[in-house]
Amino acid sequence: MEDILRGILGITVLIGILYAFSSNRSKIDWKLVLIALSMQIVLGLAILKIPFIRGFFDFFSGFFVNVLDYTKQGSDFMFGDLMNTNSVGYIFAVQVLPTIIFFSALSSILYYYGILQKIIYGLAKIMSKAMRLSGAESMAAAANVFIGQTEAPLIIKPYIDKMTKSEMLCLMVGGMATIAGGVLAAYIGFLGGGDKASQQEFATHLLTASIMSAPAAILAAKMLYPETAEEINTDMTIPSEQIGDNVLEAISNGTTDGLKLAVNVGAMLIVFTALVAMANSICSSTIGQWIGWTADGGWDFFGAIFSDSQDVLVLESSVPVKATQLIQQVVDTTTVLLGDNPTGPMPSMEQTATVMRDSMVYDTLSRNDLAILWNEDSDKWFLYKNDVALDSLVAGSDKIDRVTLNMYTNQITAGRFSSFNLEYILGVLLSPIAWILGTPSEDILIVGQLLGKKTVINEFVAYADIPKVSGFLTHKSKIIVTYALCGFANFASIGIQIGGIGAIAPDKRKLLAQFGLKALLGGTIACFLTATIAGMLVT
Repeated sequence: MEDILRGILGITVLIGILYAFSSNRSKIDWKLVLIALSMQIVLGLAILKIPFIRGFFDFFSGFFVNVLDYTKQGSDFMFGDLMNTNSVGYIFAVQVLPTIIFFSALSSILYYYGILQKIIYGLAKIMSKAMRLSGAESMAAAANVFIGQTEAPLIIKPYIDKMTKSEMLCLMVGGMATIAGGVLAAYIGFLGGGDKASQQEFATHLLTASIMSAPAAILAAKMLYPETAEEINTDMTIPSEQIGDNVLEAISNGTTDGLKLAVNVGAMLIVFTALVAMANSICSSTIGQWIGWTADGGWDFFGAIFSDSQDVLVLESSVPVKATQLIQQVVDTTTVLLGDNPTGPMPSMEQTATVMRDSMVYDTLSRNDLAILWNEDSDKWFLYKNDVALDSLVAGSDKIDRVTLNMYTNQITAGRFSSFNLEYILGVLLSPIAWILGTPSEDILIVGQLLGKKTVINEFVAYADIPKVSGFLTHKSKIIVTYALCGFANFASIGIQIGGIGAIAPDKRKLLAQFGLKALLGGTIACFLTATIAGMLVT
């Protein structure tokens, strides 16, 4: 029941945001809003809760899982032993990027034979009838479920010049709220790993998210910029664009397009991952290290810091042995080895567990593995310098007596964030949004971080980060964030749409620029609506 109530709250808040940013609140078609929202809920219930419909979608999404295996056959031939994750580990460039190339070629085959157009037409017909949309915007919304935000407008190329402002925003929001089929298989690999059952599950969720976001995009666009035209063009003729003189040329063209996309994705991930790492390092080594709190709760700027490999901070254990002789940190922040006990034999496993539970050691700022609370027990923390106990932690300028922002961040997040950095900032800012989507409270910082990365950078970087933080996420949170990230709504997409759609309809370039931020907001809210409904339905 709690999930339902939180979902209702989330939907109300998200629709409230759209209402607040609407260009003409009095013209909002609330019947259309209700129909679009109902379509989302019905689709979610049908796919996730009705067994035979879920079975159909599992069968259909199984095709995308098989694409991973088919791609592996070609990749094995090309890269040989580099595909063996057991011997060389997981190499993104050979495990993921080839999937994009193969799926792009496969899409070209489906388009060449007219199969993709028929699917798009059928879905568009349903939305056009249900929500009284123009033929152009319903076809674009349907096409965005399967192809990218610059390819979908080609489906309605003859109509773009005559589209109203409301229709243009609907086209843009639809592109922001969905993803391309070419990267869908790659995301399945991220989320499912090497486990077939997990791949199948997330393939179904990703396909469901893309379909559910189509009516959500229409809802968001029509609230942000309601249609005021008296009549709309209901023509739904799909132009017969030739992508090749024969199927072999279609495959060749699709492969070339896929290669360009794969190279672009690879280069983008290298650059943005490096930029995020740099931003994290700058934040943690400046603000995170310079700002702290003293034992009496006061602020401390540019105070004394720990000396690397000399200062050790120890919470004295109930075990009656000298802590610094018993514990030494090695290898990484999570490994503690016990040395020889000078007063007796090596500790037993039970003693080891007691010490590891009761005695926390911190010896370098870079490790940030201190779990310390400034409370009535603060006087139990002792500072050791070169194995000499100096004093307990008390306020005083001549002692190391503070907790840095890095240490505090690590402590309050239970290790989810190693230090105060860009990812933590994004997590804090967007954690309220993560909560209204239905994310369990203990996961909102991590989910907020992923939502922030998706908006500031792009969804590919955010999906690529999910395997790194999976250990901190519940299964429910992982599914919710799968839905929330399933769209191209990010700042870079504004430029992509201005360039892509503007090349098809140069006269609309100025309008595209004016609608850029509004389209970003609409696409983001559409993805969040889909995630909120998923949060109500999954456990």
